[in-house]
Amino acid sequence: MAPEYSLTLPHPPALAPAMPPTSTLDYQTLQADHPGYGTRSMIEVSFNLVNAIVGAGIIGLPFALKEAGFWGGLLVSGWVIVLTHVAMYILILSGRRVGIYKYALLAEHALGKVGFHTINFMLFFQTAGSAVGYYISE
Repeated sequence: MAPEYSLTLPHPPALAPAMPPTSTLDYQTLQADHPGYGTRSMIEVSFNLVNAIVGAGIIGLPFALKEAGFWGGLLVSGWVIVLTHVAMYILILSGRRVGIYKYALLAEHALGKVGFHTINFMLFFQTAGSAVGYYISE
């Protein structure tokens, strides 16, 4: 059963919605546009991010290490960690600078409609590819 969210959390005056949320879904929608006002702790968010990264990567990691060799695989994995860290840092800074906190909308702001559709296309096929890889490995 999904946890119930309290609708009584205060909003700062600058970010207060014009109308108070009428349902849990309205409240969750508002949270996506106002970072820092979610109902999850930093630990929960961190575990969710690690779960998303490890969930998709754990399928291909043994194959990558086999093909690259143990030390080569570790070296390449370390390089990917650094590149991922830099990319996430730039993404967060960009979102803060323009005040857009949704990935596809940030791509649309930077690249227009082509960027919006490209990001959604890539996310769909990355997710579908992970699911297919999982079923193939079973």
